[in-house]
This record gives sequence, structure tokens and C-alpha cells, in this order.
Amino acid sequence: MNNNLPLNSFIIAKKPECPCRGGGFTQVQGTIQKIISNQSGTWYYLSSGSTINADWIISSQTPNQ
Repeated sequence: MNNNLPLNSFIIAKKPECPCRGGGFTQVQGTIQKIISNQSGTWYYLSSGSTINADWIISSQTPNQ
């Protein structure tokens, strides 16, 4: 998925429920409030309070410009 999404983009993602193998996923959604780039990749802090990895995004919609 695109890891160059701008702030205020609406996204839907599947976040792992736990770091264990075989764990399930929880669908989260919200607008990007903060972008964090580090050695672990690109992370987005959402308006819903979740922090998600760019690889977990399944759908995104950028704001109208």
C-alpha cells in the first residue's frame, strides 16, 4: 500500500490483535493525525487512537484538495 499518504487521509486497516502467530486481526479506521517514520517503517496515528503500520492498510481515501 502507499506509504506516502498525507495527513487527514481516511484509512481502513487490519491491525493484528497480538504479536503471536495465528492471532486474528481487528479492522480499524480513522483519519491520519500524525505520520511516524523510523527503522520499523512508516506508521500512522489515527483519529480513532490506533497506531498502524503502512503495510496493514487495506483502503485509503485522500482528502479533497
